[in-house]
Amino acid sequence: MASYRFNDLGGVEIDFDGIKPSVEIRNKMKAVKYRWNPQKMIWWAHKNDETVAVAKEICGDGHEANVVTVESTAQATKAVKKYVRSLMKRKI
Repeated sequence: MASYRFNDLGGVEIDFDGIKPSVEIRNKMKAVKYRWNPQKMIWWAHKNDETVAVAKEICGDGHEANVVTVESTAQATKAVKKYVRSLMKRKI
C-alpha cells in the first residue's frame, strides 16, 4: 500500500512500505523529479503541482492506495534482507 505526505521542508514523500514500485510507476515519478532516499526508504520531491498530482495519482486522494506492484518476489526479498543488514550494522 502506497501513501504520501508533505514534509516540513516543502516536499512530498511517497512511501511504498518497503515494496519496490513497478518500472512504470518509478518512471512516472522520475519524470517529475522524484528521487529515492535510501536512509528514509521513501521517494521524495519538492512540492509543486506536478509532484502532488503524481502522488495523488499513485496513492489516491486519500493519501493511500493499492497500486504498488512488485517486479518479483526475489527482488522484494533482496531489498528486505539489505534493509535488515543495514539496521544490524547500525546497532553494532
